[in-house]
Amino acid sequence: MKYLILSKNVKKGIPGDDSRKLTEYFELGWEVVGSRIDFIADLNMGKIDRDNTTIVCIEDRMFFYEKIFDKVISFDAFNRLQLSSTDEIEDWTIRTVGSTNPLSFLNAKKFVKKGTTKYYRHKEDRDFIFNGYKIDKKIEIQDKYFVLGIRLRDHCSYRNSDLQFYTNLVNNLKTISPNVFVVGKNTEDFCKENECVYLNRLKDFVDLIKRPECISFIGQSTGTMLLAFCSAECPIHLIDSSKASDLNGGNAVLGGKCIQFTEYEINPHYSFSQDVIDKITKYCKDLN
Repeated sequence: MKYLILSKNVKKGIPGDDSRKLTEYFELGWEVVGSRIDFIADLNMGKIDRDNTTIVCIEDRMFFYEKIFDKVISFDAFNRLQLSSTDEIEDWTIRTVGSTNPLSFLNAKKFVKKGTTKYYRHKEDRDFIFNGYKIDKKIEIQDKYFVLGIRLRDHCSYRNSDLQFYTNLVNNLKTISPNVFVVGKNTEDFCKENECVYLNRLKDFVDLIKRPECISFIGQSTGTMLLAFCSAECPIHLIDSSKASDLNGGNAVLGGKCIQFTEYEINPHYSFSQDVIDKITKYCKDLN
């Protein structure tokens, strides 16, 4: 059996247990635009042996592959296996800058189709990239709602959220709909204080931003935003006070056009200001 490691979490990527090393905690964004997209390309080109390959990834991300591939296990489960001498391990989390076989997005000239701004296999792979998520719809809601993405990380902390901004934003959004969901580790206290629903599964996040009842996803330049670019069926508001994103460029991990698979509007904002809150609120009111 070949074990294909597409993400790992030796560390957990949360405040107090953070890491800049992708071989310790493989960032969500790197998997979304890197190992997942490369795996889907290889799968569609017949380069993956479905019978003799098992996908290994962080448990919360297994749904990225379970709809399109039969053999998927968590990184923790993989570490408990008793492997034989005939088993093969291929670790894609080491395919970063400077490796002999880097992830495809690291070479924009090859990743972006010549003469366009799109991923070079956009037509061939879009369905698996955009719809290839195994969703179980555990959250029951028929009313309109918002989803917020709030970043609180030790890593690159200058990109973190202004929680007062989000408190003010939630107050405004609730004049449109009282239903606000929040994705982002360590935002439980914020949710309690602001009467929002905390999403502790990425699977629920993707489910919610694909439903017609979702008014908008509003988040920051981080892994959940890249995941939204590859799955959302609602308008997106990107709040990027650090200007870390590059929406018009070719760098996938910075949100470049090549991984904007959603056909819905992406609206960038570059400050945590009242003016941004007013613009988002007006936009969402006009939709409804």
